[in-house]
Amino acid sequence: MRYMVQLGVLVLCCCATVRTAAASESGLRPKTKKITVQSRIVARVPLENLSSVGLNHETYLFEFDSGAKDHGPQLVKVSYRFQLRDPQLPTSFMDYGLVHRFTAVRDDSCDESWGALSTRYLFDRNGNYRGSQNALVYASNAPVPQMEKQAVLSCYVVTPKDYHSTQKQAAGKQSGAKLASAK
Repeated sequence: MRYMVQLGVLVLCCCATVRTAAASESGLRPKTKKITVQSRIVARVPLENLSSVGLNHETYLFEFDSGAKDHGPQLVKVSYRFQLRDPQLPTSFMDYGLVHRFTAVRDDSCDESWGALSTRYLFDRNGNYRGSQNALVYASNAPVPQMEKQAVLSCYVVTPKDYHSTQKQAAGKQSGAKLASAK
């Protein structure tokens, strides 16, 4: 009998846990807010492999225009999430002179430090450290960010359905606050 009571308590605890998990998955937790942004691609982190199962994540550095006159553009990480059958960003997008408009969702779970994002560590076959190199491929005419390695970049998630438009912007309108020009 004592074991039956313990088993009953265990079953009730499991049911409560499943119910709580189902409630959070059903949308009872706070909804994330989508924002529409105008931005420029500064760089991308090369994608190693594409998966035919599940989501692929391609990482970019974007310069978001906040629209506020007292704040300059903000450098952010963008996680472009797509399936293999979805369109990937074309190489023609890798031009700093283009302003892209899309909807994005802030996701603090993928925030990353500048050092972790921009540095690739090299090891030999035996696992011995051999050095590091820049992990980024910069867009044409993009400024090269000058940031502290420990500076954390806010992450935004974008999917293929979030794209709105692209416009060429006059060279005189290019910004670059907090960024140094590429040589």
